Amino acid sequence: MEGSQARQHLENLSHPDGSIRHKATLALGGCGRKQGDWAPDLIAGVRSGGPTVRFWAAIALGRVATDPEQAVPPLVGLLSDPDAFGNRQVAADALAKIGWPAAREAVPALARVLATDDNHFVRGKVVRALRDLAIWNEDAVSALSSALDDPDESVRGAAVLQLSLLRVRGRRAVPALERFADRKEEPEELRSQATRAVEMILSGAPAFRYDEPYHSISEAASKAVFADKGAPDEIGRRLDQEDYEGAFEFLTTAIEDAQESIVWLDIFQAGRELDRTDARRYYERYLESSGTGGLWREIEDVIRSTCTVPDGMRRIIRYCSRAEPNPRWKLFDDLAIDEDLLRLQGWLEAVFAEQPPPESVPGLWFGLTGVERGGESSFDLHLSGGYPDDEEPHDRVIGGSWQPRMEYADSIVLDQIHKIAHSEGMDDAEYQLALSYGGLVVRWLATTLSPEVLLAGAPERVLAVGFDDGDSLGIGTLRPDGLDFSN
Repeated sequence: MEGSQARQHLENLSHPDGSIRHKATLALGGCGRKQGDWAPDLIAGVRSGGPTVRFWAAIALGRVATDPEQAVPPLVGLLSDPDAFGNRQVAADALAKIGWPAAREAVPALARVLATDDNHFVRGKVVRALRDLAIWNEDAVSALSSALDDPDESVRGAAVLQLSLLRVRGRRAVPALERFADRKEEPEELRSQATRAVEMILSGAPAFRYDEPYHSISEAASKAVFADKGAPDEIGRRLDQEDYEGAFEFLTTAIEDAQESIVWLDIFQAGRELDRTDARRYYERYLESSGTGGLWREIEDVIRSTCTVPDGMRRIIRYCSRAEPNPRWKLFDDLAIDEDLLRLQGWLEAVFAEQPPPESVPGLWFGLTGVERGGESSFDLHLSGGYPDDEEPHDRVIGGSWQPRMEYADSIVLDQIHKIAHSEGMDDAEYQLALSYGGLVVRWLATTLSPEVLLAGAPERVLAVGFDDGDSLGIGTLRPDGLDFSN
């Protein structure tokens, strides 16, 4: 194979075979510091590739960045990408990952994006990037403070949150936060958050760090209940010495009896960052002790029941509102489910009538993913054929071996969920409700349509739904006699 692996993956992003495109995105999206020799080709991809190439090259470059001095200029240039706002978002994120001091020149460029970019999703991503850089440089604090005057409420809210996470490093922002808290036209919740942010900054608490794997371990330590009162200091000492493995071992031993779910999730993230082969058991412990585990059981129960899709969504929304009380859950009560189901049924029938998958394709993957509609961020369901995952054969299908021309469903409801969740600052709601709706829809389609439609001559097919870059849910195995739910 000619050229480096990175160059080949970038070229494969436009390959006619969907499975090859899929593998290329996974490789570029999941790369890390070990692929440092990819940097030259990634830089070239950011500078001169097509829109899709620039997107994935920027993501990978932020994670590789073995030569930050060379990587920063093309990423700064990508901040003004005219073709796709997603490219501007990943450029900001990559600059934050490269960090200080190499990304010093990125601060004024990010400040300009805050002042000039017409897309609030881009400005929101820039706010997060500036916070990461502000840990090391106060000029970024000033730039971040300017977002408190952004015309979009979600961006202003993101600025308040990120300034509060800066804690003692955000002292320059105190006057701006105090003025924000006094604005009568701001929502009361945001004003209260600004007041708390000032209190947090003036308390002298250290900044909330996101550098890996320091962040996951330190967050787990800060939230754990320790029988040994000296444990947090000992973990902090090891982290400061960059003895991450030692800090990880000490943490998992010290909180053996702790049940706080978020602690175990942070430990799981740290385990993954340290390439621990036993990381999965920490995730299972998290599910056992968390509301998320309860949500999964609730979703599975609803999907296996005979309730309608609208009734199932009402049940999930009620569950979420009890687990995370918030009056804004009511905003999801009027989703256009009946209209969307007719659209989705017509879409799936048209896909299989025009381009049915080969009989040799054993699984169907209904992926949940972010998309762009009319220049705005949205969410949708897409279909591809593939093979059950070796590690999770009942819960996930690795799609890409068959990819229809009409792969996207243009779901009305998923678009509504995305817009409500992001406009109301309820990012978790998108995860919870999109996964629930996706599972209910796939179950409904599999039981409403004749099995012969989705089988298209195959003896059976595994059906799974989930996020392309995250959690998934097995629906079951479809056979001529009907749907057999996953174990």
